[in-house]
Amino acid sequence: MPHLRIKLLIVCEFFPPHIGGGEKLLLSHAVVLALTGKFDVRVITSKQHTAPAHELVTPHLEVYRYNWFEMFGHPIARLSDLSQHITWANHVHTVTYSCAAQSLYLARMQHKPIIITFFEILGKQWFKVASNPFVALIFLCTEQFLLKLPFTHFHAISNHTHGKLVKHVQSGKTLMIYPFVDVAKRNNIPIPYKDYFLFFGRAGRTKGLRVLIRSIADLQTKGITPLFILIIADHPSQDRKQIVEHIKKHQLKNVIVLSQQSRDKLVAYIQNATVVVVPSLTEGFGFSAYEASALGKPVIYSSETSLEEVVSAGIQFENADFQSLARTIAEVDTLPWKTTRLTINNAQSLDQWIELYESCL
Repeated sequence: MPHLRIKLLIVCEFFPPHIGGGEKLLLSHAVVLALTGKFDVRVITSKQHTAPAHELVTPHLEVYRYNWFEMFGHPIARLSDLSQHITWANHVHTVTYSCAAQSLYLARMQHKPIIITFFEILGKQWFKVASNPFVALIFLCTEQFLLKLPFTHFHAISNHTHGKLVKHVQSGKTLMIYPFVDVAKRNNIPIPYKDYFLFFGRAGRTKGLRVLIRSIADLQTKGITPLFILIIADHPSQDRKQIVEHIKKHQLKNVIVLSQQSRDKLVAYIQNATVVVVPSLTEGFGFSAYEASALGKPVIYSSETSLEEVVSAGIQFENADFQSLARTIAEVDTLPWKTTRLTINNAQSLDQWIELYESCL
């Protein structure tokens, strides 16, 4: 009798080509599972830019994209778009925030197991990172609402997030499995700069770029002007524009802002950097920090996040404190580095996911 594949449906707000750590995580998750020979995977997500409405990524992975209304930057999934796909699935896997409740409703109606992934749990930190207190309250209430819903399992992508998850969810329903990570290969692409500090990623409020800019400005007043290269994703464009204006306001002549680079070019910038700076206000995993560490680069990273789990050689500064970051940059050659061995194992994560999905059927 032929082996029957598990029909796995992933419902998420965003998916590549949309840029972000969550999107990278979901793509790796879908591809790895589809390649095992045990799963047929469908991804249901919002349609962004010129991405096709239907895409066959591999013979056992397809993506369906829909035009969904957005509220506060988050697409709201329609029940009518999800229903037929949940009927098809054996197992549903959704993520925070604006697709989760709809997915749960339909999955329970059809008696399907459903897992929700929490990338991070912010709690009152929403009031530090949201654009205004009203939006912060909306996100806080949404987060608390999802934590109380009867999902089959609640998944966290780091021990840091799992530690918060267990405070809200009954024992036995939570688990931590690290995401699949693609370790970049070093290359010989020439870079026209040397002896620089590097930031790469999005310009969103949680990424701490504004803290980094203030620290660079503070260093400039003291005559300390090392070179900084900021590789900032083109979207969200408004956030990127604000960062560029912030740099001009402080007249920072030692900061070079670049658009997003090809994968190989980005790797070249990372491997040639003196230090990579990850100043995130919140972080559920930290792909940029992990990638830098995997390439053997030291990392300056913020406290009170998951970053400590993914950094192999680094120095920590006080979260959101631009003066602490400035001191760390100024004294980078004399401060002691925390060193540890990276313990994230893709094979172990795969075994855990297969066991979990099979146990729910």
